[in-house]
Amino acid sequence: MYEINNKYNIGEEVWTVYDAPYMIECPFCKGNKEVELNYTNFNTPEVISPTGIKVRCKNCNGEGKVSTPYKLKRTCKFKIHMIKASIQRDGTQSIKYKGHCPDPYISCNNRSENMLFSTKEEAEACAYKINMERTGKGV
Repeated sequence: MYEINNKYNIGEEVWTVYDAPYMIECPFCKGNKEVELNYTNFNTPEVISPTGIKVRCKNCNGEGKVSTPYKLKRTCKFKIHMIKASIQRDGTQSIKYKGHCPDPYISCNNRSENMLFSTKEEAEACAYKINMERTGKGV
């Protein structure tokens, strides 16, 4: 008979880390979310005169920021709904937790035990360490 040594239980709220897009300032609008239309002569590439008309930046969709190909770790609460344990013949265990983060835009339904933390500070320390390894910045 095997005993499952899970660290957390169903119904517990813990902390986890997840991948989030690494956003930077939009290079076209410089974070202003809009750009000024300019009048140009089609025969030359030079700007002849600014029009004073501002429109939403199409590069960042008016957000002022654009995502990069990089992902950074962020933290969120995680409520456990189910525990799935696998036990190998040699007795090694693999424990996975199913649950959800309160924010519906964050996808973190399945988590291994090493990606769950009792406190926000522990989760932030893990995110900082991974972000340093990925980018050289703790962001």
